[in-house]
Amino acid sequence: MIEIKNLSKSFGEVRALDDISLSIGPGVHGLLGPGGSGKTTLLRCLTRIIDPDSGEINISAKITLLPQKFDFFNTMLVIELMEHLAKLKKVPIEKIESQTEELLTKVNLFAKLRTKVGALTDDMNRRLGLALSLQSDPGVILVDEPETEPAPEERLNFKQLLADVGRQRSLIVAGHDVKDVEDLCDRIIILRGGRVITHDTQAGIAGFAKGKVYKIAVADSDKLVEPYHVTRRFFEGEVEYLRILSTQRQVAAEQTPDLEDSYRLYIWTSEQGYEK
Repeated sequence: MIEIKNLSKSFGEVRALDDISLSIGPGVHGLLGPGGSGKTTLLRCLTRIIDPDSGEINISAKITLLPQKFDFFNTMLVIELMEHLAKLKKVPIEKIESQTEELLTKVNLFAKLRTKVGALTDDMNRRLGLALSLQSDPGVILVDEPETEPAPEERLNFKQLLADVGRQRSLIVAGHDVKDVEDLCDRIIILRGGRVITHDTQAGIAGFAKGKVYKIAVADSDKLVEPYHVTRRFFEGEVEYLRILSTQRQVAAEQTPDLEDSYRLYIWTSEQGYEK
């Protein structure tokens, strides 16, 4: 549904996107990367909120963006806002009422139908945004990471909503935390410095760290061989350990990698220029 070829975008001397090429089909795709990696810029280029400096974007479906933050009309009732934007999106008049009720039910906000938008919690506001995104029945939905960290239960509920929505279209979920996409996405795109480091299935990405994750007691850490990267310090009983990533074979206990290990390894090796 989305074809991106040699996409670049700069802001002054900062190169936010650097010759990106991607092919994104149906399903749920995670877009991961540290702050400043180019995630939000890529989403804004895809929706033409901003224009790229060069490259091509071809999208074969309607597209909508669920942004980090909403500046809705806080004095309007939820139903008023839904109906107002439905008219602007040219939803047929005879379908607006039934569609509004259906979408608010889908995102579990029907009970807030006559609540002022400004009285909604951050989580409710986010779910309202998803309902608004679905009004024009887009084939592609882009979800930018929220500015505020949701509570664990709210995060889970929103993930379940996105998973349901993503079965029927292409959904791209941007975040900086593996937890944002781990239980949700079929494939994952990792960006750093405006470049695509990898675009693969979860299994393919998780396999990248195989044989490169170790555990060693802090007391024995002088035996480690550079390069290595410490991701965690922890205790088992009274003994303190390090969990490390390394592209070199270490005299340490090899660990089973998870998706977080692989993501950190991709970012770390890219930053340091080490051989993978």
